[in-house]
Amino acid sequence: MIFFLFQLMIQFLGNFPKLLVVIYALSSLAFEGDPVRPPLIFISVPEAVLTVLALSSAALVVEGIISEVDKIKEILTAQQLKCSDECLRFELQTALQYVRLRPFRYTLCRAIPLDVNMLFNIISICITYVIVGLQLTHFSQQG
Repeated sequence: MIFFLFQLMIQFLGNFPKLLVVIYALSSLAFEGDPVRPPLIFISVPEAVLTVLALSSAALVVEGIISEVDKIKEILTAQQLKCSDECLRFELQTALQYVRLRPFRYTLCRAIPLDVNMLFNIISICITYVIVGLQLTHFSQQG
């Protein structure tokens, strides 16, 4: 488990700067309008998509597991309502209470939650840093 956590953290730290560089290169190509460089777009776009998928693949798997846990909650609730045996109903209630009190969550180093929002957070951070990079580049070219 710790090895998996370490592997995810290394993957995140390795791919995030790569994604920033690729998106910055794409945006600078779009703003420069150089006719010689458009073939680079065909290389950079798939690279950016693969990097985003690599960064968010673990979060998508965790989201699928959370969906399955929600289905288990629904099944336990339905079985509890249908059950006529008092002992079995008590066990179903205990299991349902356990699942509700301990929801499935996964975080990287207790800092980065893995869920479907991670994909949007990565994209928003990349957009922010690319805008800052473009402004600094433009500012240094004018000055």
